[in-house]
Amino acid sequence: MTRALAHVVIFVAALAVAGCSRSTTRVPVGAPVRHDDFTFVVTGVERTAAAHARQTIRVRLEIHNEALRVGFDYRPEITFVEDGAGRRFEPAAAESTPERRIEAGETEIVTVGFSVPADATGLRLGYSDGTMMGDVFDGFQYAAARVPLGR
Repeated sequence: MTRALAHVVIFVAALAVAGCSRSTTRVPVGAPVRHDDFTFVVTGVERTAAAHARQTIRVRLEIHNEALRVGFDYRPEITFVEDGAGRRFEPAAAESTPERRIEAGETEIVTVGFSVPADATGLRLGYSDGTMMGDVFDGFQYAAARVPLGR
């Protein structure tokens, strides 16, 4: 029994390493990205010029909690934007829906805002909320997903 358990642990660890070292995957706006029992869909992107050579990107995100019993604690920090130069931008709290709990079976639409340089191109939304057991079975698509935000 101990030997079988060791094999399972090694197998799961190998999957985790494979998932962490995986390159990114382009996911179009409107396509779902699964994270364990939770599905995320970018349903819209809005850009506005801001002061000091910056722009604000607002991403509309639909979150489906498909769990039967477990709630999901949404935080804007589960998302980030990166540009073609590899720079990473965290959410702007003032432009984002505040933290909230999404109960099992519920769907919530939130907005996540980002302040990025006006000259940033190749913007892509990514997700970063750790790894859950379901991610192993979903091939770690959540961490690898990048949604192009236009321009």
